[in-house]
Amino acid sequence: MVADGFVSKLCEMLLTYAKEEAAKILGVPDEIKKLHRRLKRIQVVLADAENRRFENHRHQPLAERAARIQDEWLRFPENYLISDDLFINSCIAEGFVTSEDITPLEDVAKGYWKELVQRNLLQPDPTWYDESACRMHDLLRSLAQHIARDECFIGDARAFENKMIMSSSSSSLIKLRRLSVVDGKLETISDLMMKQTSLRTPSFCHTPLIHDLPEDLFRKLRNLRVPNLHETAINNLPTSMGDLVHLRRLDLSETPIRQIPGSIGNLRNLQFLILQDCKYLRSLPSSVMGLINLRVLDCRDTPLDGMPVGIGRLQLLHSIKGLVVNGSKGGRSRVGDGRKQEHRRHQRGRLCTLEELKSLSQLKYLSIYKLERVSNSAEARAAALEAKPHLVFLEMYCTLRSSSSDVQQPRAKDYEVFFTKKKKLITSVKKS
Repeated sequence: MVADGFVSKLCEMLLTYAKEEAAKILGVPDEIKKLHRRLKRIQVVLADAENRRFENHRHQPLAERAARIQDEWLRFPENYLISDDLFINSCIAEGFVTSEDITPLEDVAKGYWKELVQRNLLQPDPTWYDESACRMHDLLRSLAQHIARDECFIGDARAFENKMIMSSSSSSLIKLRRLSVVDGKLETISDLMMKQTSLRTPSFCHTPLIHDLPEDLFRKLRNLRVPNLHETAINNLPTSMGDLVHLRRLDLSETPIRQIPGSIGNLRNLQFLILQDCKYLRSLPSSVMGLINLRVLDCRDTPLDGMPVGIGRLQLLHSIKGLVVNGSKGGRSRVGDGRKQEHRRHQRGRLCTLEELKSLSQLKYLSIYKLERVSNSAEARAAALEAKPHLVFLEMYCTLRSSSSDVQQPRAKDYEVFFTKKKKLITSVKKS
């Protein structure tokens, strides 16, 4: 490409020089015109070749990434509805997205999403007006399966066992990287599955009978990067989860999980922690605040009593959804007295307040729960949300009990500090 540009520039210089010399020596206007036309043609051809090579060079990375992304989506069941958030998070977690400048990775991945939709590689669902949810075309899925071959398996447990038995009896060695099991009768993860040490992305869809994971599961599958446990019936995580040093994304949303093991703090490469709509999860271990590479923390619709102290240390946080705040005075407790009330005050003393948001300069999306615990505008101002340049979406929820006379009603002016004059900022206050 550089050589073509050099030749093109040289032709331009020769054209000017030839016109001058022909005028001096030959003095024939027709010869000048012929030479001018020939050199012009050469220059146009070379310029076109240069542009084509530039376009091919520009689109080649996109084509490569698109192929890898299609391979990644094979872990989802056929006709699965893929949201743009899931796409963006998965692309970043799998390392498909890079940024050569200061552009956030989320914005780069969003650009890929839009281009894949425009090229009809993704089919928008008509119920989503903003094209934020799509499905993979059947033909494209078949092509991706053909390309992936023995690196990916989709099916039930029996078909998986048959495939592994056939592989062991032949000379070909299968190294599974993506495994998608769809089996309503499966009750436990088999030893054969746990022997797939190259596995990076396991997915268990429509497996309502799996409630417990083997304690040594994560010790054997150390290369897991983006496991999909969304909407499973799993109610526990083994402590061996702390051995997954390559883990980038953990999605436990809509599961009956009751406790997150403290070993999660060892997952220093974890970027996305999705705990949305976990109805039985009441607290997070303090070790979560050691996940220094965390970009997204999603706890929406999960009945947490609060967030552990230390969220201000997670400087890469781009999105916090479902932040349960605690007042600087520990809030009020209307139920119980004596030891129980003292215990609650002690517990809330170890929960984060709005002030910890002050140091999180990369925040773009933020939703806050239990806003009634913030007693005055001074606590609200401590978050310094008006000074966050990237914040474009802000949502706040407060729980109001009008029947209670001893609960201080929050005043609108106490929270007006949250609202900025930015036109892009979307704000709302809701009662729950």
